[in-house]
Amino acid sequence: PFSKDIHAASSNLILENSTKTCSISIKNNSYYTEINNIKNNENIILNIDYILYISKIKLYNINAIALNFGPGNFTKLRLISIISQNISLNKKNIIRISGIQNIAYATYNKYTYKHIIVAIKYRHNETFICIYRHNTYRNIMQPIIPEKIKNISELLSFPNHYVYTGNMFSIINNIKKKYILKSIYYRYPLIKYTSIISEKYLNNNLIAHMNNICPNYIINNIF
Repeated sequence: PFSKDIHAASSNLILENSTKTCSISIKNNSYYTEINNIKNNENIILNIDYILYISKIKLYNINAIALNFGPGNFTKLRLISIISQNISLNKKNIIRISGIQNIAYATYNKYTYKHIIVAIKYRHNETFICIYRHNTYRNIMQPIIPEKIKNISELLSFPNHYVYTGNMFSIINNIKKKYILKSIYYRYPLIKYTSIISEKYLNNNLIAHMNNICPNYIINNIF
C-alpha cells in the first residue's frame, strides 16, 4: 500500500474530519497553523482556501496531503477522502493516517509507554482495536496487529504490560480492574497528531497511493 519515491515535503495540508467537527492545518517547516470547529461540511473547501491564504501558501506549493481516514462517520470521512483525491490529482502525495494510531501516539507522547492497545467502540458489542509498539528507529507507533473489528468478549485477555486506552475499555469492568488504563481527552485531539505523524511518515518515505485511501467507517464519531 505504500510508495517509496518521495522526498521530504516542505508544505503539508492536513485534513481531519473524523470527529464531530472538521479541522484543517498547514505545516511548512517550523510554521504551523490550524482551523478548528468547522461544523458545516460545505465550508471545508472555503476553509482550505482560507488557511492557504493566511499561510501565504499556494495550493501548487503543497507537496503532501495528510488525512485521518478514521474510524469515523461515513459521510464525513467519505467527503474528506474525495477532497484529498481531487487535490492529489495534481501529483500531490497522500499520507493516510489512522485515527487509532493518533490516539496511540497521543498516549505514548503523554505517558511514554511503548506498548499500547487502543479500542474504539464500533457498534453494539463490537470494537475497532489495534495493538501498537513504538518503533524507536522510525519514531512512530507501529501496529503489531492490524486494525480489526472484534467482539467485546475477545477483549478480556491481553498482556498486562500494555497500556490500554480508548472509549471501549472504559466500559469493560474486567479490563478496568486488571490493566493499566490511560485516558486521552482533548477537545481537538487528532489534527495535531495527524500533522506530527504525517511528518514521520514523510521522513520514512511512507505514502499511500491515491486509490488506497478507503476510510474506516463507524456509526458515530469517536469524539
